[in-house]
Amino acid sequence: MARWPAVMLILLLSAPTLAGEPVASPQGGPEALPDPMQPPARARPAKRARASAPSWRLQSVLVSPGRRVAVINGRALAVGERIHGARLVAIHPGHVVLQQGSRRIVVRLAMPKVKKVDR
Repeated sequence: MARWPAVMLILLLSAPTLAGEPVASPQGGPEALPDPMQPPARARPAKRARASAPSWRLQSVLVSPGRRVAVINGRALAVGERIHGARLVAIHPGHVVLQQGSRRIVVRLAMPKVKKVDR
């Protein structure tokens, strides 16, 4: 029976720790306990800021005798226009060709649905 008051005292004193609240350090200031499931700081991989390469998404292509337009990343573009540092050099029914510096990039429609209009 004498153990119950001791157990209750221990539980009351550890309540802030169990609730995740900061505990007082021996020096007197509040100090949060580290998460025991996290690896030590020296073992965690460093977060690097990576340079994101531009990505182009071809959404639609319009090819007619008098006009060619491609919708890339939501922008309607004609041959010669630029998007994300690349110049649109060709528009075909199922893909476009971009040029970025000396590099040529072919961007295809995700699901090409070519609809031919009879005139």
